[in-house]
Amino acid sequence: MKIYQKKYFELEDVKDRFINIALITGIVLGFLAFLPTVFTAYKNKVITINNISDLSVLLIFSLVYIFRKKINLTIRTLFIVIGLLLFIITDAVSFGIFSDNKIFIITLLFIVFFIFSPKTAIWLSILITVLYFVLAYYTITGFLKPKIAHDIRAVSVNTWIINYLLTAIVTLSVIFLLRGFYNKFVQLIVTLEEKNKFIKEKESNYTEVYNSVTDAIFIHDMKGYITDVNESMVKLFKYTKDELLNMDSRLLNQSYAPYDAEHYTNFVLQLNKKEKVVFEWHPKDKFGNLIWVEVTLVKIRIGGKASVLTVIKNIDKQKKLSLELENYRNDLEKKVKLRTEELQAINEELLSNNEELKVMNDNIEYQKNIIEEKERRLNSIINNQGEGFSINDLNEYFVSANYRAHEIFNVPEGKLIGMSLKDFFDDNEWAKIKEQSKLRKKNIRSSYETKIILKDGTVKYLIVTGTPDFDSEGNMTGTIANFLDITDRILRENKLKELNEEFETINEELNEANEELTVQKNTLQNTLDELKRTQNQLLQSEKMASLGVLAAGVAHEINNPLNYILGGVTGLEKILKNQIEEAGAVPVMDAIKEGVERAGKIVSGLSHFSRKSSSHTEKCEIHSVIDNCITILNNKFRNKIEIKKMYQESPIYIRCNEGQIHQVFLNVLSNAEQSIEKNGTISIKTEANSRFVVISIEDTGTGIPEEYLSRITDPFFTTKNPGAGIGLGLSVVHRIIEDHKGTVEFKSTMGKGTQTVITLPNNL
Repeated sequence: MKIYQKKYFELEDVKDRFINIALITGIVLGFLAFLPTVFTAYKNKVITINNISDLSVLLIFSLVYIFRKKINLTIRTLFIVIGLLLFIITDAVSFGIFSDNKIFIITLLFIVFFIFSPKTAIWLSILITVLYFVLAYYTITGFLKPKIAHDIRAVSVNTWIINYLLTAIVTLSVIFLLRGFYNKFVQLIVTLEEKNKFIKEKESNYTEVYNSVTDAIFIHDMKGYITDVNESMVKLFKYTKDELLNMDSRLLNQSYAPYDAEHYTNFVLQLNKKEKVVFEWHPKDKFGNLIWVEVTLVKIRIGGKASVLTVIKNIDKQKKLSLELENYRNDLEKKVKLRTEELQAINEELLSNNEELKVMNDNIEYQKNIIEEKERRLNSIINNQGEGFSINDLNEYFVSANYRAHEIFNVPEGKLIGMSLKDFFDDNEWAKIKEQSKLRKKNIRSSYETKIILKDGTVKYLIVTGTPDFDSEGNMTGTIANFLDITDRILRENKLKELNEEFETINEELNEANEELTVQKNTLQNTLDELKRTQNQLLQSEKMASLGVLAAGVAHEINNPLNYILGGVTGLEKILKNQIEEAGAVPVMDAIKEGVERAGKIVSGLSHFSRKSSSHTEKCEIHSVIDNCITILNNKFRNKIEIKKMYQESPIYIRCNEGQIHQVFLNVLSNAEQSIEKNGTISIKTEANSRFVVISIEDTGTGIPEEYLSRITDPFFTTKNPGAGIGLGLSVVHRIIEDHKGTVEFKSTMGKGTQTVITLPNNL
């Protein structure tokens, strides 16, 4: 771009002042020069076209000056140029070569040169030259004839006055212009020096700030070539400053969309419509490492050239974290959606079975109340016996004991459970107990005398009767023990021995009496031995009779209501068969019969607890058994427990005792429900391979203390509050799983929940 085409504020101010001065000077001097022509016209009583032209130009100049602040410099100059051309042309037509106004050609060209450009002035000079020679041609050929003869005009006073005024106007205009230009030029130099100093300070501050900001900044031209960078840019992209300068900024982009050079160029082109463009970008550094950044583009002008200021903020860590969170959120939304659909399906199924479950639940509650009442009576009978009664496991730990047993061993009620029988015997007596235990393991019932030593040192003598305890499959689980306290009798026998010894001492001298007393003593001893044997037989008979009466009584008490229920159900089926089928109550009737059948098995177990069962060959589908248990417990789960099923896709079949397996899952699920105080989740997962079937049941309940985990399968051991359970549920689970050649494992964390893992052989 040429220097004449550049615009500077100071030069524009000089031009503006020059035009205003030229206008006011031309107006004043123009009117002064116009007055003689007006006088001449008035004298000759003739108004010429020159008079009209001069007046029009002066009026135009006056209006432009009056509204100068509302008219920009270019328009004002055009009005002056047009006015001067009109002024010059009309006068030249009238007077030809002797035109007074031709001097304004100098002023006209000067104004055009100064305000516009030399090129414009040259083109105007060419135009004026053409007009000059055209006018000369028409004047010489006589086509145009001057209105006043040349000799007359030469001696006219007006001609000399007008020429002087016009010369003065042009001269004064040039002088004022040059003076104003000189003053402004000097002022401009001073201002430039001050601004130069200020700019240097600003440049220093700018450079310091430019290089100290943490964001990377670089400037590139509209072709993309980098012209300046700061230190943060060097650090971020790992190039040297020299390498970055004059580098094509597009080389920092990736080679594939949407982060390639083409897309970056589209953002730059948006600056034609916007002041600022902000976007996220993924460029690469010198070593090809990709960086997430936020780019701000601003279009600026440096040295009159359009450039792009690029501010790069490093958001690599935040962006990567945001992408990870976005992926996690998407996965979570998919899982929530899937789980919601599953819950809706489960909810619809539960609603459809609600009425059926309600009827079944009422029936189960009724049967439960009957069984609890019989259990209360049984406990009352056991606790009111005159003898001590206990059930011990194979290691001789107390599993249960009645009130009389606690009295005999001088232990507070309930504290005997979990204690070892060994704690009450010395080594010699304990050796005898171990021998008796061996007999019971051979299914031999035994009765023997022994002595115990209490914690306070008191010695008690007992007759202990031990009977092997078997489960329903015939496996020995421990000992049923009866304790008869014979301490008073033994003390009397010891006292009698003392008296006998005294009697022998007194009668040592009487041999005959001594022999007779010896015979009597032997007779008495034989009698006592016979009495002891008779007493033991009597005690054993009484205990067996008591157990028989107890079992028969319990069986009778339970069988009667069971028979009533079964008979009522059978009668209803015969009488109301069609109505039952139409009402859809067949499953309810089947459930009642199934409940009666299960209660009947309990009664049978009371009467035949030592008889082995051979029902381990039933074909059982694990998922159906678990679903049945969930259905039974649904009343307890409702509005409290969320069941999550993670079943293997294909059904799982094994050979087992389906009723016992049903009891296992029912006990485990019931314990899981009781461990959840408010709301929680029970997760059930199944899987099978060629050897084993594994079922995992995990709850979010209160958990079990670590020190109790090894004992939770012991009979009568419980962590529940009194009245909430007797501690046989998990013991039964453990026994049933062992009977099926499987294992059960418990894992628990306080406050988080418990996991029960059941492993059964895949025997089908």
